[in-house]
Amino acid sequence: MNHRTWMVVNGAPADNWDIKQDGKGFIWLATSTGLFRFDGVQFQRYVPAAGQSFLSTDMTALRIVSDDDFWVGTSDGVISHIKAGHVVSYPISNTAKEGPVYAFAVTPDGAMWVVAGRALLRYSDGKLAKVGVDWDFPPDMQAMWMLVDKEGTAWLATDRELLFLRKGSHRFEHTGISTGLYSVLALSPDGTLWVSDGVHGTRALPGLSAGHVPSQLLKPLPATHFAQSMRLVFDKSGALWGTLSYRSGMQGIFRVANPSQFADGQPLRPEQVTDRYSTEQGFTSIVTVPMLVDREGDVWVGTDFGLNRFHTNSFKAVSPLPGASPVETWLSPDDAGNVLLLQEGCLYQVSHAVASELTCAFPASSYHIIKAGNRFISETAEGFYQWSPQAGSSPLKLPGNQASWDTTAVGKDAHGNLWLGFSGSLYELEGDAWRKAEIENPLGHKQPTAIAFDAGNTMWLGYPNGQILRWNGHAATVYTASEGLSIGNVEAIAAQSGSILVGGDTGVARWKNGRFQSLSMARLPVLSAVSGVAETKTGDLWLNTSVGVVRIEASEAERAFDDAGYTPSYRLYGGDDGVPGIAFRQPLASTITTDEHGRLWFLTNQGVCWIDPSTVHANPVAPQTVIESIVAEGRPFPIDSHLALPPHTATISFQYTAASLRAPQNVKFRYKLSGVDTHWQDGGAQRQAVYANLKPGDYAFQVEAANSDGVWSEHPSILAFQIERTFYQTRIFRILSIMAAILCVVALALMERRRMLRALRDRLEVRHAERERIARELHDTLLQGVQGLTLCMQAFADHIPKGDPFRAKVDQSLERAYELLVDGRDRVRDLRTRDHAAKDLAEAFTSLAEDFAEEWPARFQIACTGIQQGIIPVIREEIYLIGREALLNAFQHAMATQVDVAIAYDVKQLRVCIRDDGVGIDPQILDAGHRPGHWGLVGMRERAGAIGGRLLIRASAGAGTEIELVVPAGIAYAHPRQSRWMWFKQRLPSSWRVFPDAVQPSPKYPMP
Repeated sequence: MNHRTWMVVNGAPADNWDIKQDGKGFIWLATSTGLFRFDGVQFQRYVPAAGQSFLSTDMTALRIVSDDDFWVGTSDGVISHIKAGHVVSYPISNTAKEGPVYAFAVTPDGAMWVVAGRALLRYSDGKLAKVGVDWDFPPDMQAMWMLVDKEGTAWLATDRELLFLRKGSHRFEHTGISTGLYSVLALSPDGTLWVSDGVHGTRALPGLSAGHVPSQLLKPLPATHFAQSMRLVFDKSGALWGTLSYRSGMQGIFRVANPSQFADGQPLRPEQVTDRYSTEQGFTSIVTVPMLVDREGDVWVGTDFGLNRFHTNSFKAVSPLPGASPVETWLSPDDAGNVLLLQEGCLYQVSHAVASELTCAFPASSYHIIKAGNRFISETAEGFYQWSPQAGSSPLKLPGNQASWDTTAVGKDAHGNLWLGFSGSLYELEGDAWRKAEIENPLGHKQPTAIAFDAGNTMWLGYPNGQILRWNGHAATVYTASEGLSIGNVEAIAAQSGSILVGGDTGVARWKNGRFQSLSMARLPVLSAVSGVAETKTGDLWLNTSVGVVRIEASEAERAFDDAGYTPSYRLYGGDDGVPGIAFRQPLASTITTDEHGRLWFLTNQGVCWIDPSTVHANPVAPQTVIESIVAEGRPFPIDSHLALPPHTATISFQYTAASLRAPQNVKFRYKLSGVDTHWQDGGAQRQAVYANLKPGDYAFQVEAANSDGVWSEHPSILAFQIERTFYQTRIFRILSIMAAILCVVALALMERRRMLRALRDRLEVRHAERERIARELHDTLLQGVQGLTLCMQAFADHIPKGDPFRAKVDQSLERAYELLVDGRDRVRDLRTRDHAAKDLAEAFTSLAEDFAEEWPARFQIACTGIQQGIIPVIREEIYLIGREALLNAFQHAMATQVDVAIAYDVKQLRVCIRDDGVGIDPQILDAGHRPGHWGLVGMRERAGAIGGRLLIRASAGAGTEIELVVPAGIAYAHPRQSRWMWFKQRLPSSWRVFPDAVQPSPKYPMP
């Protein structure tokens, strides 16, 4: 049996009086200091909800109805009902201090029964009542124990007699079977009732039922205290366990392997007890009371000084020599499929797991053993020894009679000859003669650390630099990392069933298709110092490592070797499974041996053990995880379905656990946080996860666990929570921020636009001022000078007779001078702001049209829309000049019969459109931008560009022309801002407007 203890000094509670297991697999302990929960790793005191407390913490009995529904009883008769953290206690005054409470039981009608010595209590419909004569319970009896069998019958052991209550009945009935003080009851797997008391010890009550009391159970029994138990339980194998009362004269616990053989109604006798455990066997105390068989089949025993656990080992340790140290046990196979053990000079042959002594003729200090032919060879500090049944024992000479040596590897070929890595080289032993191996070794004269021969008698040699040499008798092949070998120093080679397996310091490798495939510690950290490798008939891979025995199922091993990115699942066996130590390092041969029956034998640094792989069964119980606490920014928060963490929370740690009690140190976890992780995170054996730099939002933390056999939780535990946002982290704030940013960008754009408009206006004003200056200069200098010269010439001409030819030339020059003067004055007038610049555009264009119509007759119409705005004079003049050029073209060159002008005072822009029905403009001219020798169109575009406007010309030959000038409101209008009502009004369809915008036609040419 595997026995593990948790002492008070290791954190276990003292004075354990009852043990139960909940639906999630946790162990609960009722102790003299309160209620504790155990997950296999740590003990945690149960604390009721805030504002709740126990009237007494000296707890003696426990009943778990569900994961959040408990009943506890105390030594002073206080009964507490715990549900969802809330405690309802029934104080001493209500129970008349009848304690201590021994046990709880639930009958099929849902009633809770409380066995409390001088009182028997029943809880139903929210009321706790004392059971008495109304239930035919004798008032002179003390209730000791109660249990309910599979038929629903309640059996009550008292200090005098065994009573029973039929299913649905309200009357206790007598059996006539005597029981004593402190009686306890238990049901065996076959339904047989067992009882233990201080009158007749421990015994079965075969054939007893509510409908029948066998007569042999009424016969007098011998008085005995032997095996009087405080508690009785049956494990999953059917074995009976009992905690011995101090009144029995024994200490600790006992186990009966086959109790059904002794279920004859008679008290147990000493010879019927299979095992006893007390402090001599490492038990935590001699005072034992509670027992429990958990869902994984382990037996738990509580004492006043700690907790004990027992289960059947998967591995069986072997130490055939009584009193010998198992550390001095050595292992080797023989030729018949058996196993050889050498222990303190004695050699044993093991067949069917039974060791038979062959000889004790070896020196007591002998280590390592191997069979070669009909003799057995071992090594000592003085040299090699050999023994055979025919010749007995004798020293074996070293090669070359060397006085010192260093053996690193040993192997045996198909002929039974022994090969040794010895004294810096490789030797073969044939008979009594040593022969240095003559092989072509590309690695030089190096001493191998592992030797093996395959079925074809090909020799495989391993070396400490992680290299393998293969010698087929004719040629050598070396395998290194370039051939897939990546396992560190070679420690063992196994050549069996046609496969080659190699164990090394950092992993294991398989030879396949002419190269090696490696599985290293980088993928599987447990593959440390692999000194033993073996493959079973089913293909499972077994490895003896420095952290324990590792088993990888065939399918997982195959995938791991073929896929370098795959991490296989595995099972790690250690002390909890009966493995006495860890792998023996630097062996002469593989530390795993297979016998003819398929058993695997392991050499460890603490002895030899074996296991039958065919009987290995995975633990099917999937652990259930529990999220115990959450700590945000160093502050713990209660687990709540509506958990909200305060703003500015960035770092959160989750504490979780799972109850897998067989091998809690091998429980593995994985977790993920929605919103952060897209895949499961490997948590290993750690029971905490920490996240940092979290943002506000909704999250869900999930965690799963796998037991030591890789069985994962059916469903993860989930904790949903929210990190609250500050105002500046809310969606509204983000929307407002975005809007504010947009507004800022718009404001900056508007400011830049206004700056550009101001700059444009300034440039136009400067240009206008410059034109005025030039006009003045021309008028005051050039024109005045020309005028003076003209007058002088006229005076001179007046003195020349009219008939004189010279007079004609002078008059001609004067005419040209007058023409130049007139043209100069026109140019000065063009440079200066003329009368039209101060006019309304409609009036200016109407006046122009009237003048042009006198020379080039055509109908003319003009219309204005929108609210008329004041236009900056400089801009108005440029618009006028562009319009004048367009009208001139329409009247003079287009030969139009109808000319229309539309002026639109829009909110965002000023639009001037001039249309005619004339001959239009040739597309080629439009493409070229002007007619050769004519610059009117070019000038119009230049003027439009100069004031920041846009000029559009739409025309085609014979279809008229439309010229549209668009100037932004910010450039054209002297006061571009509009009221919100006017802005909204101008966007309404004209049909919706109550007061539509006035259309201002020309007074002389009204619109039709």
